[in-house]
Parts: sequence; structure tokens; C-alpha cells
Amino acid sequence: MDNTNPQRNTLSPVTAEEKNWGSFAIFNVWANDIQSLFGYSLVASLFITFGVSGWTAFAALITASLFVMFLVNLSGAAGEKYGIPYPVFARASVTLHGVAFRP
Repeated sequence: MDNTNPQRNTLSPVTAEEKNWGSFAIFNVWANDIQSLFGYSLVASLFITFGVSGWTAFAALITASLFVMFLVNLSGAAGEKYGIPYPVFARASVTLHGVAFRP
């Protein structure tokens, strides 16, 4: 299947030949999920407000990063095993109306 074709159906399952992510792509997903300036500044302000020490804040940051990494890997497990993209997986679990919900 041609990945450069703009008419390609992106909701169809991905074949094994199309799964070509390397370590750099996986690092980019991790970096986008874990590292955010807003998140760091929010956590820093909360820790300063409640008087938490630096080492405790660092441990909490590492723990939260590992938790988010676990959840991201869990949500991608179906895509890795069966080749279905995340939007299809989300629609199967919370219906089309649940995916389109905007609070």
C-alpha cells in the first residue's frame, strides 16, 4: 500500500510492512506526551505552594512520567497487535458520539 497516496483510507488496518517506526519516532511520541512547559510550570507551582522538597517533586515527576508512558503504551497495544489506528479503537470503545464530545 502506498503511504504517499493522498486518497489512501487512513482508517483501514495497517499491514506489517507499513509498521516502520524506529526509535526516533517512538522518542518523539514520548517527548510529546511527557514533556510540556505548561505541565512543568503547573507542577512546579503546586509543589512550591505546598512546600514539597525538590527530591520529592523529582520523584513525583518520574512517577507521573512512567504512569503516562504506561497509559500511552496501553492505548497503542491494540494498534500494534491488530494494526488498527487509534481513532477506530476510540470509536469502538466510546462510540462515534463519545469521540466527538467536546466539553
